[in-house]
Amino acid sequence: MKRVDQIIRYLSGELTPEESRAFERELPVNEELREEYDLVSAAYRLIGDELRRRDEEAFRSKLREVMDRGMPPAERGSGKRKSWWYLLIPAAASVAVVLAITILNRGNDKIYEAFFDPARDPVILALNQETRGDSGSALAIYCQGNYQAAMEKAASALSQDPSDRLALLIRLLAALELNLEQEALVQVEAAGTGAEDLLGQSLTWYHALALVKSGQSMEASALLGPLLEHPGPYYPDAHKLQKMLLK
Repeated sequence: MKRVDQIIRYLSGELTPEESRAFERELPVNEELREEYDLVSAAYRLIGDELRRRDEEAFRSKLREVMDRGMPPAERGSGKRKSWWYLLIPAAASVAVVLAITILNRGNDKIYEAFFDPARDPVILALNQETRGDSGSALAIYCQGNYQAAMEKAASALSQDPSDRLALLIRLLAALELNLEQEALVQVEAAGTGAEDLLGQSLTWYHALALVKSGQSMEASALLGPLLEHPGPYYPDAHKLQKMLLK
């Protein structure tokens, strides 16, 4: 989300007339901005609806209390209250941005949870079958549910051989389970994935899911391309996921 703050300020009427007109001229011709605007404006409406459900009088009373508490005594009850009110605008805009991003991230989390299921992944199951004789492998440790140990084992293997794609996959999977996907994403993106074989397709799929979880929906959608060009075990879910991301 590159221009959330500007979009929130536009929706809140905080842009100058010139800025608003420039924004409105750009919106129809900038596809990336238009997609971002659709997402943020939907979240903004949800926020407004939620606020309207609250007890407005209690909210106003609390707001007056906070304003009076923070205002210098000489200004209380004077005509300077209006200028104090304007000091709250940047804070209100920041809160709106945070709420919008939070709502959008909740949507990403739901999408991620709908597709992340390594226990039923035929590629992961097949890879685990191949290493069944080695109970100490990173994959075996991961399948036992010991994610921290699996990530450390995979990281150790990668330190010896950065091209070890199976170790890279296990590191990514374990990181996702531990909500440490940002750390793994750096390494995955540096190594690259490819989709020329099942292991590469698996890496691409979980790389895309890691991007979804971290709020990078457009990047995830672009990454799904190879999985849609080469029908395989991830093709049906990749097709469904891309449709959801492009809504």
